[in-house]
Amino acid sequence: MQVVIFASSMLGFSLARISYLNIGGNASSSYKKGAAPGEWYWYREGLARVGITIHLGCIIPAGVLMWQFVPVIRHKFILLHRINGYIVIVLVMISNAGTFFIIRRSFGGTLPTQAAMGLLVILSTTSISMAYYNIKRLQIEQHRAWMLRAMFYLGVIITTRIIMVIAAQVSTAVGKYYVPMICDEIVFVQDQCVK
Repeated sequence: MQVVIFASSMLGFSLARISYLNIGGNASSSYKKGAAPGEWYWYREGLARVGITIHLGCIIPAGVLMWQFVPVIRHKFILLHRINGYIVIVLVMISNAGTFFIIRRSFGGTLPTQAAMGLLVILSTTSISMAYYNIKRLQIEQHRAWMLRAMFYLGVIITTRIIMVIAAQVSTAVGKYYVPMICDEIVFVQDQCVK
């Protein structure tokens, strides 16, 4: 039952973020409009733009395809489960590669954030690799355990978003919380708020 709940949460989160595939668009639901303050300043061009495009272009579809963890699908549609599993593995691995292009500026780019993102990339890549290794050895229970670990590591973003909203509200209410930004970034954020 828990797998169904968590798979549904991942599916819902991914479906809600499908509009982020419109990376630089002017729609109110695009990534450009929904990014954290200052992020778009860094992601609008260069390698960071390539990285965010690769990351979101792969991880959002992978999140949508994670419905395969529902036991009925796993048992009744084995071929679909295998094909879908390979697609998810490839998408997550490519997405993790794209993460390294954006890690420096993601969510403010602080050192703890970079360390946490790096750790999540390592954990999810290792878990998926172990799951692949175990399924090739026909160790189904180990495969399932490693894939579930990987999906929970990937699901950290859901909890993180909730915590970030609460933390932003608390720090705003408390006041006297400052984040260092370069002058160009501040001007860019102000211009984005005026539009």
